[in-house]
Amino acid sequence: MRLGDDDSLGGDRGLLIDITAEGAAYEINARGSRWEIRNVAIIGSLDGTRTGARLSAQVPDPDETAVIDNLWITADNQSQPDERGGDAVGIFVHPRHAGTLLIRRTYIENYRNNGIYASSPGNPLSEELPGQGGTISIENCYALNCSNAGFRIGTPESSVTNSVIVQTRPLDTSLDSDSEPDAVRAIWLYYGTGQLRDVAFSMSNGTGIDVGDPGRYESTAVLDNVLGEASGGVLTGATRLIRGEYSIEEPSRAQLTPPPGCPSTPQAVFEQRVPRLEGIGTGRPNIGPIGLDDSLTRLVRMVSVRLVGIVLAIIGAIVAIDAWFKRERDQ
Repeated sequence: MRLGDDDSLGGDRGLLIDITAEGAAYEINARGSRWEIRNVAIIGSLDGTRTGARLSAQVPDPDETAVIDNLWITADNQSQPDERGGDAVGIFVHPRHAGTLLIRRTYIENYRNNGIYASSPGNPLSEELPGQGGTISIENCYALNCSNAGFRIGTPESSVTNSVIVQTRPLDTSLDSDSEPDAVRAIWLYYGTGQLRDVAFSMSNGTGIDVGDPGRYESTAVLDNVLGEASGGVLTGATRLIRGEYSIEEPSRAQLTPPPGCPSTPQAVFEQRVPRLEGIGTGRPNIGPIGLDDSLTRLVRMVSVRLVGIVLAIIGAIVAIDAWFKRERDQ
């Protein structure tokens, strides 16, 4: 399904998307200004053939905003990636994102290619698709067993606030059969300077905060009340430029649960519906297979016209037959 300017998916009533049937999947493409995805839960399991971004988001206008709020998504028990390589991304922010995207109260679990992949707007000019520098604000969110990172950001004004990242088991991070396994990170500050405030993480078989990309990009992490423990090291990366406060002490169990307002179950999405942000989400999305909406519309119109023609022909035939019977009777 596609969302454009002012569209709302979920809204005040909320929306449950069920992909439990064999072969079922979902794909959401949100592009425009003032759209929202709010009070939505997606249940079921993605198979290994469902690769790439399952939810792609962008705000092309630098002066506009869009919102994802009170969302629960999980890839469940994904099978191994197929021969095409790659695997599912929880939320992908497109390089053309230039505005502000607020991701709030969102639960993400078991996505192989990052829970929230939001570094692309920071792509340098040397990349095939340079980024437009948009801001991503991740607030009150929870990522469980996502690789290669729970949250990945890469523009100067982007931030992760009051959020939790947890890894409880070893994760396969190979994105295709030919690639080497990558690291598993709580947060990956890929480009620029990232702001981390009131963040907790626990990584049983991974690293904590990864800064930059060794040999390619350098970045800086600005920390405020960050608490975490990781078997592979709390702070790693290309430059280790770290400013602010952090602790290597293991967070308490209470600090590693979904933060306030973040739904821990699909049911919680509907028990704690959140209101619309003023000026956001006043329309409706175009629901249908992405890329096929126009074709389907034309098909429906064509079938409708033909049906009308058939009905009129039948009515005409009935009228003619009735007139013939009347003439025969009168004779």
